[in-house]
Amino acid sequence: MKKRNTKIDKTVGPKFKEIRKEAHVSLKELAQKVGVVSPSTLSRWKRGEEGLPVEIFEKLLTSMNISYNEIIASEVDINQVIARIEYDYQKNKTEELKKLSLCLLDKYHQARDEFSKVEYLLKSAMAMNYYLDLSGVDLSDDEYKKALAKQFEYVNY
Repeated sequence: MKKRNTKIDKTVGPKFKEIRKEAHVSLKELAQKVGVVSPSTLSRWKRGEEGLPVEIFEKLLTSMNISYNEIIASEVDINQVIARIEYDYQKNKTEELKKLSLCLLDKYHQARDEFSKVEYLLKSAMAMNYYLDLSGVDLSDDEYKKALAKQFEYVNY
């Protein structure tokens, strides 16, 4: 029985898609550059439907001159943000939570690609929720509330 290759998690695909689109590179073009994968395989991966072999992922990164850190930085960052929010909340650091909330809200408004907008939308929602619990003050604006509601309208519980 043949052992399967290690795969890059399917959640990385959407971030890679945003970077690829910013670079104006098509899936077909990218598949041709790498030479070992079809556009349909890349498409399933970027949609988060399946993993991608590490060897292919490394070739994709090299062909687009992207570092692995650019792809995974947001996942590491979210854990750091959560830890900071929880620490500030537990220590009742209302002003620190307010600063973090406003900083993340500003990054949400400045984000250029959809992946980053969603990422900052969710990070800021966490921070603002904890701040609201401590202070009773809602820092969000109407545009932000609509975006947050839209993000969760597709979630089935």
